Amino acid sequence: MRIFLLWLGCTGLAMGATVKGVLEDGTNGGEGSADLVQLINLSRGMAPIALLTDVTGPFELQFEGDAEGGQLLLQAKKGNASYSAPVPDPGQPVSLKVYDGAADVAMNIRIATLAVLAYEDTLEIGVFYNLDNVSDPPKTLDRPNATFSFPVIPGYRDIQANSLRGNLPLRQNLSIEDGIASINYALKPGRTSLRVHSTHPYNVDAANPYAIPVYEGQSYMHVLAMPSGLELEAPGLEFASTDNQTGYDLFQWQWPEGQTSLDLKVSGAPAPSRQAISERSQSEEVPSGHPESKFESSPNVLHAYRWWIIGAVLTFLGLFSVISLTPGRS
Repeated sequence: MRIFLLWLGCTGLAMGATVKGVLEDGTNGGEGSADLVQLINLSRGMAPIALLTDVTGPFELQFEGDAEGGQLLLQAKKGNASYSAPVPDPGQPVSLKVYDGAADVAMNIRIATLAVLAYEDTLEIGVFYNLDNVSDPPKTLDRPNATFSFPVIPGYRDIQANSLRGNLPLRQNLSIEDGIASINYALKPGRTSLRVHSTHPYNVDAANPYAIPVYEGQSYMHVLAMPSGLELEAPGLEFASTDNQTGYDLFQWQWPEGQTSLDLKVSGAPAPSRQAISERSQSEEVPSGHPESKFESSPNVLHAYRWWIIGAVLTFLGLFSVISLTPGRS
């Protein structure tokens, strides 16, 4: 009997398991459709373990092996857009909403936060964009050419971009021509956060100028500077406060009428190394490099998430979780 039960167990494993789901049409209502639906076991990388093509409405995906909750990801592809949902319990059906694609949709674009980090002869600049797809009815911005373009900050040594939807950061390939960088990433309804990170030369003996392009309707912007004590100057820019626990200075820029860029000048002593900034941010208290300010800043949640922000600035790729929590005026 023991051998027989073991045989039954092995036979059941070989038959595999089934994940059930349904596609919903987020644009028109009713059943949705996708070019491809696939199941991914995250513990084995991003290779699919089961897939279907030309799917409409309800579907079933059968696969062999274990089906531990939390390791499975359901993904639907429609046009150039991918829609994903976790499978917390393989025994429960999963609903996945997909949208029609359009070459032009209503967008609100703002810079949520600007971060500058100076060390040795280098200045790192992180620009955090909030790309809000506000189309009604909701559609995904999906076209064969660029879905979002932005002017690069002149004089960069290196530049890279990463997008964030939910908790999944994705490296984006940049196409740069005549000072304009573009991404070709389908922008789904709601907010997509984009972080653009560039490195620039920094001269400790001069006021280093950097022109940060801003968008129409951008009324204010938060600017974070490390190490504390850097001098930042620009029309409309005021020092707000120093976070003594992490050693950064917070500035706020309010849009001067007629300006199309934040014309920033950065001077002062940089950190001796990037590692020194990291160690300083972990100290118990860092004295301010600026006189006490009575400046009343616009509402922001920057301080509540300062550890996320500082850790992200120092580790490059971790910064995305902060972008969606830092407000951009829209």
